[in-house]
Amino acid sequence: MKGFLALLFFKGALLKDPHDLLQKQGPNSRIGYRICFTSADKIK
Repeated sequence: MKGFLALLFFKGALLKDPHDLLQKQGPNSRIGYRICFTSADKIK
């Protein structure tokens, strides 16, 4: 495990992200984005 839980969005590039929560999957990813949670407090 990498120390986080990720919620993945296959077409995340199409989502609006005003709070800058989405991260790219990797350097070559164009449309897949994710939100990483490192603790239950971050989900709230």
